[in-house]
Amino acid sequence: LPFYTGFRGALTGKGTLPHLRDDELDSEKAVETAGAVWVPARNMVFLSIGAAFAENFGCELITTGFDREEAATFPDNTVEFIDRFNRALEYGTLSRPVVFAPLKDMDKKDIVRRGIEIHAPLELSWSCYLSGEKPCGSCESCVRRERAFRLAGIEDPLIS
Repeated sequence: LPFYTGFRGALTGKGTLPHLRDDELDSEKAVETAGAVWVPARNMVFLSIGAAFAENFGCELITTGFDREEAATFPDNTVEFIDRFNRALEYGTLSRPVVFAPLKDMDKKDIVRRGIEIHAPLELSWSCYLSGEKPCGSCESCVRRERAFRLAGIEDPLIS
């Protein structure tokens, strides 16, 4: 969304991208660095766009990939956020689509395992904060992905 390019934050080009080590992912440092990659109201905007499409095309669900691991750092990934957004959809839409977050109770390693079980094309997934042919391997999102695949005992198809 073009209007975000003028906003503050590392993901909009207005800040420095933080880098964390694996042993820092579940620490207070991860919470502190979350502000650097925070994009104001991003999930509210995306879910609102999804709601408009859902209502227009008669869809009942707006599916998102929010998970327990990200919810520990980002308030707009929590079950409470989903519940409150669904409440807002009752007033903001006529057809009342619902946000569905099937991964909300899962950590990333469990998501990787489930992806393997259902033969999801994990080679098409992208976690890196940066664009390119290969993931950078050092941003927080890449470090979380590496840990998830390692703990799941699965080789990451983007790295191999």
